[in-house]
Parts: sequence; structure tokens; C-alpha cells
Amino acid sequence: ACVLFRSVSTKGTLEAGDTVHFKGKTTDFTTTVSSMQIEHEQVEKVKKNDSLGLKVSEKVRKTDKVFKVID
Repeated sequence: ACVLFRSVSTKGTLEAGDTVHFKGKTTDFTTTVSSMQIEHEQVEKVKKNDSLGLKVSEKVRKTDKVFKVID
């Protein structure tokens, strides 16, 4: 099941194919960004301070933190 996680505000750039980590009280997983939207429009890249939605495969909550994984 896919959940659209909304209200993510970026502190840097994020692109399709990047890896992100979700961490919360009961959430702890890493996934590859496959789909992002801004205002219901599909985008491939976002810049600092953009608010976006991410398509994810596990349940996430509003209070979960999202981190970009840098190799």
C-alpha cells in the first residue's frame, strides 16, 4: 500500500532516484524516491524550501523526520 506523505519541506535539493530515510517513534525505514509532487503535479527535482509529497511504501506520520541519505 502506498501513502502520500505531504508537508515535507526541503532543506536542500531532492531528485527522483535519491535515497531518503524516515525516522519516527515507530517508523524507521529507508527508500528510494520514485515519485514526487508539488501541488499535485509530478516533478523530478525539488529545491530548498519546496513543500512536496512523496510516494512511499510504508506508513508514515506527520511527526516523522525525513532525511536525505548521502553516500
